[in-house]
Amino acid sequence: MEKAQNMNTNVKMILKQKRWSIRQLAEKLDLPASSLNDSLKSKKGLPIDIALRIAEMFGCTVEELASNDFVTQEDIPLSAIQVLAAHRPNSGDYTEDELDEIEDFKKFVMLKRKN
Repeated sequence: MEKAQNMNTNVKMILKQKRWSIRQLAEKLDLPASSLNDSLKSKKGLPIDIALRIAEMFGCTVEELASNDFVTQEDIPLSAIQVLAAHRPNSGDYTEDELDEIEDFKKFVMLKRKN
């Protein structure tokens, strides 16, 4: 049961990061949104055939998706992110909002690599 709950939590977390709704995921999987939603709320978790398709879509294994230490884009340390530009002026040249946007972009790039 714990792995099913982990998987449900991890799928919802990925959906949030991708800014997808359960309905959008269901459409991509050609499933009724209500069925997918019920499975994600269930203690039994996702049916294995659906879990396999979701894992493939997100570029991971079912085992990774069911893990309680699933690594997400937000968990990636900045030291693991490669340099995005050859030249970046002094960070004092940026506002806090601009620095936040740069960080968000780096996370976006890393998430795209996973998919």
